[in-house]
Amino acid sequence: MNKILKKAQFSEKVFYLELEAPLIAKSCKPGNFIIVRVDSHSERVPYTIAKSDPEKGTLSLVVQEVGLSSTKLCELPEGAYVQDVVGPLGTPSKIEKYGTVVCAGGGIGIAAILPILTALHEAGNRVVSVLAGRTKELIILEDEVRANSDEVIIMTDDGSYGQKGVVTVGVEEVIKREKVDKVLAIGPPMMMKFTSLMARKYNIPNDVSLNTIMVDGTGMCGACRLTIGGKTRFVCIDGPEFNGDEVDWNEMLSRMTTFKKVEQDELQHWHDEGEPDTGAQAEASTKACAASPCQTASSEEGADELTDRSAPWRAELRKAMKPKERMAIKRVQMPELDPEYRATTRLEEVNKGLTKEMAIQEAHRCLDCAKPSCVEGCPVHINIPDFIKNIERDNILGAAAVLRQTSALPAVCGRVCPQEKQCESKCIHLKMNEPAVAIGYLERFAADYEREHGDGKLPQVEPSNGIKVAVVGSGPSGLSFAGDMVKKGFEVYVFEALHEIGGVLKYGIPEFRLPNRIVDAEIETLRREGVHFQTDTIIGKTITIDELKAKGF
Repeated sequence: MNKILKKAQFSEKVFYLELEAPLIAKSCKPGNFIIVRVDSHSERVPYTIAKSDPEKGTLSLVVQEVGLSSTKLCELPEGAYVQDVVGPLGTPSKIEKYGTVVCAGGGIGIAAILPILTALHEAGNRVVSVLAGRTKELIILEDEVRANSDEVIIMTDDGSYGQKGVVTVGVEEVIKREKVDKVLAIGPPMMMKFTSLMARKYNIPNDVSLNTIMVDGTGMCGACRLTIGGKTRFVCIDGPEFNGDEVDWNEMLSRMTTFKKVEQDELQHWHDEGEPDTGAQAEASTKACAASPCQTASSEEGADELTDRSAPWRAELRKAMKPKERMAIKRVQMPELDPEYRATTRLEEVNKGLTKEMAIQEAHRCLDCAKPSCVEGCPVHINIPDFIKNIERDNILGAAAVLRQTSALPAVCGRVCPQEKQCESKCIHLKMNEPAVAIGYLERFAADYEREHGDGKLPQVEPSNGIKVAVVGSGPSGLSFAGDMVKKGFEVYVFEALHEIGGVLKYGIPEFRLPNRIVDAEIETLRREGVHFQTDTIIGKTITIDELKAKGF
């Protein structure tokens, strides 16, 4: 998958790539785009689709070298593989029979407009295509455009091919000689602006594609946020096509320069020093965690023994200290990075975690209530006193085993769950005007200890029941559900639209709060339990619900 089957060079910095992507080729429509990540060090970049061939299972892209990621993509040879391709994304073009449609394509915008004008022509419209570029070599895909147009007008800035002049000259030529029912423009922002103004001058409805402003392509980054018709719209989600008359062009042009210097600096650094080592240390740490045992207790005790409130060891703990003595213990304070130092880094976790001694001390504060109200406050009903008392007796792996009975992501939840509003808000200590037991700190400690010192045992999984379950999305809810279902014997497949498993845990929470290596270690545990993961798959587009059902889900 994602193999480059064909490569051609149109000009110095413009390349044609034919990419293997059968699922996307089968489901994409004119106006859709894809997101490509060249390798693990590259950013996610949106690209419009020039052609799709469902029978061959291929997509054709025209890519211009601009920043580092596009340059790396263009340097790949035929036969090389692209790491990730996601799609189809965006809102498809509205294809109707309008009458006469002028399709204006400028530069590599010709590639983006090709599938749209093709669909318009097939819908019975008279299609007049106006192709524009600075020079002859920048007029791309001319044969393909001619094959799907009733007329083609070529405009070049230097007059080296076709007529000398800008795209609006060609558009106005058509408008003056015949009735035009719609104008569509795709290309550089300035070219689209003036084409839209030209159409507006003659009261002709016009659309433009603002794909050049997209960065993340998922609506998360906000870089493509624009004012359209007086309202805020996100190009990648709500578009990329919009009514040209409603676009705030000044805002559009201003946003186009936002990342220009960053792109230049990044590209220069790559040329000077090679591949950046970004995230290498964290990646190595994660791989080490995955290779080492990272699951439940080394204790020979079974689940019942670990959670039995009447067990001899548990009764002895209650007798060892009086409630007043436990209440007198001060709540631990989580060690943190020095404020001056943490202001210099975004990748190191601010909260450093408890030491073993601190965790055991905090565990002594738990009164082991007969009816623990803290459990009622936990959305997944973790056996809170059970895991805490195992920490108190220095059976940390046993505590982790208790956590994994009901929680698929204890190391994550121990960091980002709002314990103060959930389990800790129900702690009996609060009724006595004392701080609640630090349940979240202890959950994090047990999970981290297990990852670093575990003996490789997996949580108990029921025998397979032969039922396949598809989970759409790999965010915290999807991963938690997958963990619960696989324990019950279901064959679980998690489908993620983007390139990495984790959803908001990866893309939304900064690493100084939740490091990616922690999320990766939790995902690896789920994978070892039997959960299957498939990235770059948009359910409803890449694969339909009916197709999933046909596969036995």
